[in-house]
Amino acid sequence: MIEFKNFLLNAQAKVVNNTTSLPWPRTQDLETLYEINHVMFMTSREVYENQKNRIGNNPFLYVMNKVKSYDIDWEDDFKIAEMIYEKHYRL
Repeated sequence: MIEFKNFLLNAQAKVVNNTTSLPWPRTQDLETLYEINHVMFMTSREVYENQKNRIGNNPFLYVMNKVKSYDIDWEDDFKIAEMIYEKHYRL
């Protein structure tokens, strides 16, 4: 999981994750949401079969460093991951 504290807008440009009384609170005052980074899911076979998902009813959210758990879905993501590797991990 990656912690997410930023504004989310719907198709009508309405902020959907502001739980404060302010129209535009500071982002650090927004409720923390968690983005699934698809790095790892550990669960029993029964959860997959009986609940038809990989998280279950009582998941343990393990917050990871965004750089070290960068998700690659598209070619641009791969290019960014290569730059991260070159900058931080290349010997």
